[in-house]
Amino acid sequence: MEFIDVTRILPGLKGIVLHVANIDANALTDLLTKHGFDVYVLDGSLMLDERAFFEQAKDLFGFPDYFGYGWASWDDSMGDFAQLSPSKVAIIWKDADKTFATIPHTLLQAVSDMYGIAFRVALMGRPGGGQEHLAKQWELFILGSGPGFSADINI
Repeated sequence: MEFIDVTRILPGLKGIVLHVANIDANALTDLLTKHGFDVYVLDGSLMLDERAFFEQAKDLFGFPDYFGYGWASWDDSMGDFAQLSPSKVAIIWKDADKTFATIPHTLLQAVSDMYGIAFRVALMGRPGGGQEHLAKQWELFILGSGPGFSADINI
């Protein structure tokens, strides 16, 4: 698997694995797809409560029908998704500022969990990681507008 340094294809982007920015989600999806990523987009404007987040995640990541709409079930299902996921995954959370305004704890918990998974799947492929054949790359993009979301990135 060839590692793609997304900061090279998106000048001005900062971060390793986790990127917070004000970028058009559709243009970002097109660019990442062109570079071999399977892109998954969460829509923060549709998340008015925690249940709405879990419903969207279940549909987006293909969680099983018995998914329990809680954090323990989320952990199990995301772990399964990580093992079965393609080699290059980009998760885009568009309108994350809207999610943060309505259910900040949900956004923070989910991003923290996905960030942890992104590092674990990356480490598996490193020499000495013991599972080099499972090498994967995950990139997380938290998109929004307002303070904290860099607006100097052009696609």
